[in-house]
Amino acid sequence: MGLKSDRWIKSKAKHEGMIEPFYDTLVRHSKTGEKIISYGLSSYGYDIRIAPEFKIFTNVNSAIVDPKNFNESTFVSIKGDVCIIPPNSFILGYSTEKIKTPDDTLILCIGKSSYARCFDGATKVALANGTSLSLAEMASNPKETYFGYGALADGTIVMTELLEPRYVGRDSLLEVELDSGEIVKCTPDHEWLLRDGTYVEASQLKTGASIMPLYRQISRGYEAVMQQNGTCWSATHWLADDWNLLNNIYQKIEDAHRHHIDENKRNNYPANIIRMNSIDHLKYHNYFRDSELHSSRIKEAFEKLKQDPEWVLRFSEAQSIRSKNWFAKPGVKEAHGQAMKSAWTDARRVEAAERQRQFMQENLRAHSQKMKDAWKDDEDRKKRQAEFARQINIRDEITEEKIIAALKEAGNIRGAANLLNCDRSVFRRFPELDLESHLDRKQITEKDAAEALKEAGSIRGAAKLLNYSRSVFKKFPNLLKETPNNHKIKSIHECKGLHDVFCVTSAATGNFALEAGVFVKNCGLIVNVTPMEPGWEGHITLEVSNTTPLPAKIYANEGVAQLLFFEGDDPCEITYRDRKGKYQNQPPEVVLPRL
Repeated sequence: MGLKSDRWIKSKAKHEGMIEPFYDTLVRHSKTGEKIISYGLSSYGYDIRIAPEFKIFTNVNSAIVDPKNFNESTFVSIKGDVCIIPPNSFILGYSTEKIKTPDDTLILCIGKSSYARCFDGATKVALANGTSLSLAEMASNPKETYFGYGALADGTIVMTELLEPRYVGRDSLLEVELDSGEIVKCTPDHEWLLRDGTYVEASQLKTGASIMPLYRQISRGYEAVMQQNGTCWSATHWLADDWNLLNNIYQKIEDAHRHHIDENKRNNYPANIIRMNSIDHLKYHNYFRDSELHSSRIKEAFEKLKQDPEWVLRFSEAQSIRSKNWFAKPGVKEAHGQAMKSAWTDARRVEAAERQRQFMQENLRAHSQKMKDAWKDDEDRKKRQAEFARQINIRDEITEEKIIAALKEAGNIRGAANLLNCDRSVFRRFPELDLESHLDRKQITEKDAAEALKEAGSIRGAAKLLNYSRSVFKKFPNLLKETPNNHKIKSIHECKGLHDVFCVTSAATGNFALEAGVFVKNCGLIVNVTPMEPGWEGHITLEVSNTTPLPAKIYANEGVAQLLFFEGDDPCEITYRDRKGKYQNQPPEVVLPRL
């Protein structure tokens, strides 16, 4: 069974009346010259129109759509050139064209990309289970459950279910290149979510436009996404937990941890997340069963790390930077001081003084004797201590040039101090000297820094990947301005010819994130039609569903769906006409389901 081309369609239409009325080219303008959604013959299909009569589903009476007992009171009938489909609702209409299916042919009806807004099949979607799949791969398994990322009206990133991955048809595409080097191919009318919360069609995007970004990073094996303000990271499994609570999968439990059922920290699909009491969760992971064992494991881990002087130095410096940065924040020192004052009540001071007095009574002699023994008859130690204290402040022979030379030779700060036979405290005499920049090790280029930032999603993570302190990024101020803030449009080009296009729907947010790290608007309208069997004829009843949270508009007497024709290798034994099917010779009106 093969897909038939425009030549075959034209021949069947003209000689056998397969499509009436028939247009042997795509009609793109109205009789008055206005642009319309095209209809007519395409390369491998025919785009049909929807007539100006509609039945809009309404749920004012909490109706149930029962295909065995269809209640017409659940629909509002209207006539007009335009129909507005309510959010998460659908309408019924019928085709302007009458179709006569050949006895050896099966006709499929799919939605037009003008309504669906689509992407090239290779376009990958960011999924919440730590993977990404192309739209073509998702469409090949439409019954699978998929979860990705969506952005609310205020920019908050949440988890969203991705529905109805599907093949739409063939259409022209634009190639949109981002400043990250990622390429996205989409139909010209597909809307992109900008950083300011507005949507713009791909054809109207400008170079340098800032797209709403999806930034992700991994910390201790857990994924987190950056929220719109650029300073707050949300753990992805917490987003899954929010989805579960919103959809009443389970109830909120206080003092609870979010637990991955399969223990895969990257699998953040809501079905893999449950809430556990914090104590039970710690016990489950064997942390809390034996506090002494837990403590000993932590000590063992640190002892192993301490074997590496480089690690010790990096850890100490990182801790120092964290402390300084924390206390440099406005109001932190004052708040800390106030907290200390509040914590040290008069009663606590009396209690602490009593503990100190009791300790000294019990241990004074032992402590005093220990110090005497340590310094007894150790003249060398006394001299070293005195010299050390003097050298920290004097050591005039240690200049900035000598420190730089020692840093290049040793490759680390501790080694440089040993070469100069001094304590690292001597380096404090040169507060303006950037010690890290003079270490003789691989120099970090802007390309290295950009690649690390892209992989890690944060400056802290990138510094770890590069095995450098975060200060190395000060050399690249332009990079820091752009990371992580926006993905920007670098260029837009038209792709030649027609291409297979696919789409997917996020009903909750109206948009979803691509693996390229940008948010795009829903592929929202779905046209559902039963395949037209050999021998069937009549006007097609069309169901058009709006799976978005916003109203959607469709236009009468303009293209709404595409017919694909498949000719069988052998003629069927019994046609729909032979069976006297109940929907044979459908009139030009909406025909409701019947038994």
